[in-house]
Amino acid sequence: MKKNLIGFQYFFRSSQSNKRNINETSITKEENKIAKEISKYTNPHRSLHSGSINYNYIRNENSNLRLIVDYAGISNKESNHINELNKSENFLLLTDIHNQAKYDIYTGSLNYRFLSPMELKFVFGSQFSHVDNQFDVLSESNSEQTSILQNTRLKDQVMAVFFTLNKELSFMDINAGVRYEYAKIQTRQSSEDVTYTNDINRHFSDFFPNITLSITKPRNFEFDLSYARRIIRPNYRELDPGIYYEDSLSYTSGNPFLKPTYDNDLLFRVSYKNQLSFSFNSLKTKDAILQTYVEEEEKPDVLKMIPINIPKSRSFNLNTMFNHEAKDWNFNCDFGINIPHLKIPTSEGVHLINKLSWDCSANLDWTFAKCFTAYTNFSYSSSSYSLVTYQFAYNNLTIGLLARLADNKLTIDLSGTDILDGSNWNNWDERYLNVVTCMRGNYDMRGVKLSISYLFNGNPGSLKSHRGNISPLRRTN
Repeated sequence: MKKNLIGFQYFFRSSQSNKRNINETSITKEENKIAKEISKYTNPHRSLHSGSINYNYIRNENSNLRLIVDYAGISNKESNHINELNKSENFLLLTDIHNQAKYDIYTGSLNYRFLSPMELKFVFGSQFSHVDNQFDVLSESNSEQTSILQNTRLKDQVMAVFFTLNKELSFMDINAGVRYEYAKIQTRQSSEDVTYTNDINRHFSDFFPNITLSITKPRNFEFDLSYARRIIRPNYRELDPGIYYEDSLSYTSGNPFLKPTYDNDLLFRVSYKNQLSFSFNSLKTKDAILQTYVEEEEKPDVLKMIPINIPKSRSFNLNTMFNHEAKDWNFNCDFGINIPHLKIPTSEGVHLINKLSWDCSANLDWTFAKCFTAYTNFSYSSSSYSLVTYQFAYNNLTIGLLARLADNKLTIDLSGTDILDGSNWNNWDERYLNVVTCMRGNYDMRGVKLSISYLFNGNPGSLKSHRGNISPLRRTN
């Protein structure tokens, strides 16, 4: 049964768009009030090339060796034209910001899977990633004819080794494993208006265990108990100390001293006949990442948005799900409750966030004439806290018709979205230290969506691909 399989895949993605935002703001200081109108025109252009080589040596049905090597090149360019009108003084400030980020991402992974004489399924593996990233920001303004060019070079390396084991018993499945990671980050910043470069070198290393116990007795019931320790690394843009000016009184900057987030996740779940389930989840987080506004130390009138770490936070979740299938009908729904526990500093002292929130969803499908399915989806989320951000309630109702034709090769999906005009999620308040930020968006998500797809060769789900650079690519957003 020995086989040697080699595969190669490549894909390219590019997008370009034009955006325009107009907002009015007022600044009150002592007895003076300044009224401003800010127009921002943004032209982002993003492109991605990614190639992967896969080698798979299959010794038998229980043993194989897999090697994956990837390279990805990313270019993100963006031009921002900001017109800031001071209505109180009748002065127009013009600012142009051109930024460019280039990424070279190299990744590799090696996994070996085998079955021991004691019927233990083992997987041993290692992973490596190297990211070379360069940020360039050029800011130009008609105020004193200023022009600033900033450059940041960031190199990020992550090396990991891990093993997992699985044992199937008559009444229980056991899955356990541990992962060790070592990460190194080098940041170098330079700017035209300074005569020196700033070098920052940091490294992290830690262990991440996980275990899951699944009990299948008594009949028709299943009990799951799991624990996992995970790491969430900051995006590369969040580590860039370069400055992106929003207007004359606010700017955005990264934080090269930002720490990764560590989660300790405990989950208990019980299900009955795959129709009804209840679960409880306790999540303990260290150094959660928060994007927030703080005052500039040297200029108290200027706000800067910067990512920071929240030292400790917790959340508790209760969830129930129900599913029922009939001959031509399928109905499923879920209901969840979340209780956060977080202390944040404000100008009035320490504020405890522990507001209960809930969400629910329901989906109903009806299949007729064998190839047509009418469906409706509804979801609702109550007002809630996400770290220091208070999110107002929103909902979404979608009704659609799905057709599968030509032996399921042709799929046509027609739907009406946000029928109740309630999915405007861009309404929130944020409070941290002595800064209060509010957003009252008016996004109209109502519309009609048409999707058509056709499978030219093979059957749906028959094509599989493997890449090892998904995690680093997500950090480039």
